[in-house]
Amino acid sequence: MPKTGPGWEQAYQPLEFAAKHGLTLRQAEIVIQTNGPSKYKCDLAAPIFLKALKQFAKNRGTPGRQAASVSAFEEPGFAQQRRPVGSD
Repeated sequence: MPKTGPGWEQAYQPLEFAAKHGLTLRQAEIVIQTNGPSKYKCDLAAPIFLKALKQFAKNRGTPGRQAASVSAFEEPGFAQQRRPVGSD
């Protein structure tokens, strides 16, 4: 159920965000949960998230390095492990 009230008109819905940035619905949910529903923050985070996905995919098959799987971003609880952007 969408949130209502002041400021929530500037919030992303996961489906809208996923379509705009070429993410899966789960990936969009992770970015939104990690950065909050702010369209501004999520739009800044999306290219960084996509770059990280590409880097993990590139490293996945590299011998001699412990490769991280892209599916790590799909793990339940991943978003809760990260601090929102700007929370320093």
